[in-house]
Amino acid sequence: MGGVWWILGIGLLLLVIAALADRRSDWRAQQMMDEAPDRPELGDQPTPDYLPESPMHRTPPPLSEEEVAALDEELAAEERVEVEAVLADERLATSSRPQRAIQRGTVVVSCPEGTGSVREMLTVLDRAAVQHTPIVVIAPQFDVELLDMMAANAEHGVLMALPLRAGSQECARIAELCGAMPLSRADLQSGWAPDEAFGRALIVVAGLDSSVLVVPTIASPAV
Repeated sequence: MGGVWWILGIGLLLLVIAALADRRSDWRAQQMMDEAPDRPELGDQPTPDYLPESPMHRTPPPLSEEEVAALDEELAAEERVEVEAVLADERLATSSRPQRAIQRGTVVVSCPEGTGSVREMLTVLDRAAVQHTPIVVIAPQFDVELLDMMAANAEHGVLMALPLRAGSQECARIAELCGAMPLSRADLQSGWAPDEAFGRALIVVAGLDSSVLVVPTIASPAV
């Protein structure tokens, strides 16, 4: 019975953070409208991009020399694979110079058709939260509110979820490398996420230009 209450508690907490992310997105949209200058004569000039600073964004510190050496040793493994995937949200970077996110002992979920609303991903994220396991989600595109939720979870230490943006074919390749079964939008919308959908990676280094994975010799479902 205690396990059931724990799972329900995690799910409720994720919903609360999702709601906070929705409010934050509304605030960002309103701020963008307030900051846009009046332009009575637009003519053929291009519309500028308004990118207000996110209140949650913090520049992470760079790795120390010892940490860089340890990371290089980890990435020297024979199972090291470079992939055409990039960090989808700079707010989730864990180190700077260069800016990248480093995650160890993570489960991997591939969504070649992209991700929709936060609610679509709750089943997948809840599974990782209950297991106290970091998770990497790979997709061609991410919903803005979902990225806000991931950033909020990381900020509060509830769940370490790392979004990687990659093309559909690369999503499928990474899934095969990590031993994961790709999930379709229909799977996500129905809440269907079997054990076979969760692959594994020993370490993921997600950069703004490319990423590196170290995968188990024989990848198998992790949760």
